[in-house]
Amino acid sequence: GVTEDDMIALSLDAHSVIADLLVPVLEEVWARAPEDPALAELRARPELETLAGVISGWDRRFSRNSSAAVAFDVFTFFAASLAIADDLGLLFDAILAEEPIYVVKWALLALRRDFERADEVLQEGRDLIVMRALAATAGWLERRFGSVDPSAYRWGDHHGTRFRAEGPGGMDGGWYPTDGGLGTVNKSEASFFAGGGAPVERLESTSGPVYRMVAGFDADGTPRAQVTVSRGNSGDPASPFFANPTEDWIEGRFVPLRFRRAAVEEAAVERWTLSP
Repeated sequence: GVTEDDMIALSLDAHSVIADLLVPVLEEVWARAPEDPALAELRARPELETLAGVISGWDRRFSRNSSAAVAFDVFTFFAASLAIADDLGLLFDAILAEEPIYVVKWALLALRRDFERADEVLQEGRDLIVMRALAATAGWLERRFGSVDPSAYRWGDHHGTRFRAEGPGGMDGGWYPTDGGLGTVNKSEASFFAGGGAPVERLESTSGPVYRMVAGFDADGTPRAQVTVSRGNSGDPASPFFANPTEDWIEGRFVPLRFRRAAVEEAAVERWTLSP
């Protein structure tokens, strides 16, 4: 019963598994905040109430038009830093720079108390760490976008894909707002912290599914495939085929893969002949 359209939708899925694990922790802590004396320093702050509501009401998808995705991603990284940076020492920044998902997973294990001695890692107290991460998120949003109000920012303002090139400047493919993020099938992760623990101005994902293909068969057994590719066939920045598929890739539009001679010749726009 699985269709090609189902598989295309799956490959573009921007739902955050990280959010499924961490949002309930925030909701649990926030519900206790009014009565917990350990959280007295963070009570009665309207900007934190706004942020908690934005994240709690989120559909948990890293979509370009989502405001809550920004708040949650920033909160995730502040929570991870406050939870385990002191335990990992120099390794924290090094691992974060290479594969931020590992740092976030380890922090999640502690914040969710998924192992017996988790509270020994969270020396300041789990709930206080969560609330301080929320406060740090509010502070960053106010500095970066001028407000914690969700009308002030979108995931597409903060997160994008960078088509980096190790060559002349003209080879650089630029930065594009894109869906996806940390812990999504549509892989598009990037670290919120740069070297030394300073927040970045905007997220630049430089790894992900540059080529997607979904295949099936006609009733007579003839194979067919649909593809979406992030960059063009030409390596010449002046060519119209240098980046012509990029918009389709960003929008998740698939096109038929022409692999039979007649189909290729019908669509051909240039022909090159190589001879000795």
